[in-house]
Amino acid sequence: MNLSRSLAWIIITFTACSAPVPTDISREDVDLIVIKAVRIPDSQPWYSRFADHCWIDFHEAGTDHWVRVEANLDPDVWTISSPIAFEQIRWDMDVEVLALLQGKAAAECIPFIRSRAKEVAIDFEYRAFPGPNSNTYISRILSGVPGLSAELPHNSLGKNYTEIFSAGWTTSADGFYLDTLLLGVSLGYLQGIELHLIGLTAGISFWPPAIKLPIL
Repeated sequence: MNLSRSLAWIIITFTACSAPVPTDISREDVDLIVIKAVRIPDSQPWYSRFADHCWIDFHEAGTDHWVRVEANLDPDVWTISSPIAFEQIRWDMDVEVLALLQGKAAAECIPFIRSRAKEVAIDFEYRAFPGPNSNTYISRILSGVPGLSAELPHNSLGKNYTEIFSAGWTTSADGFYLDTLLLGVSLGYLQGIELHLIGLTAGISFWPPAIKLPIL
């Protein structure tokens, strides 16, 4: 990703306490990509109750629907209605908008999202812990689509999952990571300094200033 595109995305990547919610998204008929997260409810297994679940919704101008890219046990891409895309509550939890891209930039990314989602889904064997899971799926899509980035919540269990070893740009496109199956580290403007241990993340955020602790 070039520097100007990275900086443009950072500007509309929401890191402040007043992050927008789905009901704030524009209703205009334009190309839109929205990356979202929600806390997994207490009804799920104990090891995932503290975790966040991430997915991507996008709308193509001239259509009357949205498309959801998500892994619920199996990775999938399917059509959803506009009311569902704008829902602020999911699984009785508040939905958070992590990043939004619109207009020409979104239109350029959407074909890559479709193709990358298919690539990642090949031989994708879902495993809730430590991964690959729903967050692994979204992380790998973000890493493979030029111009698309977002900082996933530190408790997005599985976002850093790798079978053996991996290294490269973070999903926020402003930092670098190095991960193994058991241990890993990342450093960047949005995520700060993170240490990864079997899917759990601890660290310090530069902006907004914060301490990241597993489970919290």
